Amino acid sequence: IEFEEKDNLLFSLGVTYTPDDNTLIGQFGIANPNLMGLGQRLSLNMELNPNNIFNFNFEFKEPWLNANHTSLGLKLYSNHILDLSSKNLSDGVFTGNEEPKNKYTYHYNEKRTGLDLTLGRPLNRHLRLDTSFQLERVTLEPRKWVAATENKYTDGADQTQDYPFATLSSLKEEYWDNSLGLSLVYNRLLYNGFYSTGGYSCYLGVNLHGGILGGKYNYQRLSGEFKQFYSPFEYTTLGYRVMGGKLLGNTADSSKLYLGGELSLRGYDVRHVAGEQQALANLELRQRIPNADNLELVLFYDVGTVDFGQYLHSYGVGFRYIIPIFGQLRFDFGWNPDRNKPRFNFLIGEMF
Repeated sequence: IEFEEKDNLLFSLGVTYTPDDNTLIGQFGIANPNLMGLGQRLSLNMELNPNNIFNFNFEFKEPWLNANHTSLGLKLYSNHILDLSSKNLSDGVFTGNEEPKNKYTYHYNEKRTGLDLTLGRPLNRHLRLDTSFQLERVTLEPRKWVAATENKYTDGADQTQDYPFATLSSLKEEYWDNSLGLSLVYNRLLYNGFYSTGGYSCYLGVNLHGGILGGKYNYQRLSGEFKQFYSPFEYTTLGYRVMGGKLLGNTADSSKLYLGGELSLRGYDVRHVAGEQQALANLELRQRIPNADNLELVLFYDVGTVDFGQYLHSYGVGFRYIIPIFGQLRFDFGWNPDRNKPRFNFLIGEMF
């Protein structure tokens, strides 16, 4: 009897929508998890919004490079985010040229293009060590001045004459941000199909940027994450995640730690706040529906900070729906204390 491995193509789709600024982002992915029957994975992923975002990622992974189960990963990417505000940048707020009390920020485009190479190996059944090397080119290109809503002008005045003395072209920044990373993952999670139902996992990582690797900024990034799940009843799971990060050294504004969006504080927009340190906790109560294994209801609460002085809270409801080929679809509706309208997210897979 002869067995022949065949290629299988997996497709993924997702949409994120923010009602306040009417932003719609679409995601599309295609992957072959068993290239030519050799267990290698090849994937292509894109995120697109014509006005704000274009991300392109190409990945290849060899899970068995040798007899010790050493894995090799290669990722090529070009990620573009348009119309970001300079309000979160140091020296990103300017005074007026003619009216010093007037304030201005600017919108800029961020582009990150590079290569990410990873090598990893299991140390035992649950513990894994990974290393990474990244070459990345960062471009920050200012596009236009934005006046504060409280600015005041004399009747008939040409507002452009009050724009800051600095020119937008002089604020453009372009540099390399190369890094070397090391991480440990201890994983004892339990699954029931697509659902995490028990166990825990822990992640610790450090990344060294600049120095002998090259780059404009020399800094270190420390990060950690712990998540755990407990199922008191057959269809009920309580899960939480705690994570944090710290930047040391001379850090670029664009590399700071951000909170906000579908992967952290779901009631806030992406990059709502930024800092050189970060703490985040997420709590979810997940209820699967008996006799409907493809449906799960969720209550969630998120809290985070970037300065340990102001803590941001968000909360909401959601549901998960499993569709063959596409996998688990995630629908979340998040609020925060200052927002009456929910932030709606639609993505593939759980947040943690």
